[in-house]
Amino acid sequence: MGDNTLLFASAVVFGFAIVLTVSMFGAMGDFSITGFATANGSVNVTINESVSLNFTTSEVNWGSGAVDIDTAWATIDTVGGVTNGTWSALSDGLIIRNAGNVNLTLNFTTGKNASVFIGGTGESYEYNVTNVDDDACDTPVGFDLNTYYDAGDNALICDSFLANKSIRVDLRLVIPVDSSQGILSDVATITYEKDV
Repeated sequence: MGDNTLLFASAVVFGFAIVLTVSMFGAMGDFSITGFATANGSVNVTINESVSLNFTTSEVNWGSGAVDIDTAWATIDTVGGVTNGTWSALSDGLIIRNAGNVNLTLNFTTGKNASVFIGGTGESYEYNVTNVDDDACDTPVGFDLNTYYDAGDNALICDSFLANKSIRVDLRLVIPVDSSQGILSDVATITYEKDV
């Protein structure tokens, strides 16, 4: 019976050691032994690039008018100015919005320059780019916001046009008394691609 007693005593000591060890680890830090089990799952989503641009204001139309009598020229613009002319005052330029989720580079051009569009002596056709939203357009070297440039040439106007932001392009015309007559029109074009 001596062997059975030794075996029984060993089992009791070993069992006591297990209970002591479990209770020690159970009380240490965040570690505990419970009957609670965990499993992991996963969540995935794929978001595609969206390259999208639109004109939220796409037309400038001063209507009909004339250069005032006894003046050499009239100036009209899209910031509310009419000088020496009878055209309607406009305070809306072209508004361009990056409706996608990536930054874009923008080029601006018009189909005509001042002499082709307006004609006459001393004519001028200019555009000016400003941010509608703060920091919407990061301009390239040599191009500044809030500065008028001659229309007709293709120009890089934004190195980086931020997603979900807007810019404004204002126009200014100097119309000489000897300008072309009738309905004069032009097309402004924005070309764009993903900023890399």
